[in-house]
Amino acid sequence: MAFAPVLLARRDGATSRFPRAWCRFTAPDGRRGEGWTEWNQPDPPR
Repeated sequence: MAFAPVLLARRDGATSRFPRAWCRFTAPDGRRGEGWTEWNQPDPPR
């Protein structure tokens, strides 16, 4: 439904990308809802 990417950065220069999406969900029993799906994608160690 919508995307809200976030870039997390530390003072030492390390970063992590945190893409997220606002989604609709349907459970096998028919219940429905909305919520965030998020993925933490840290950069490889230096």
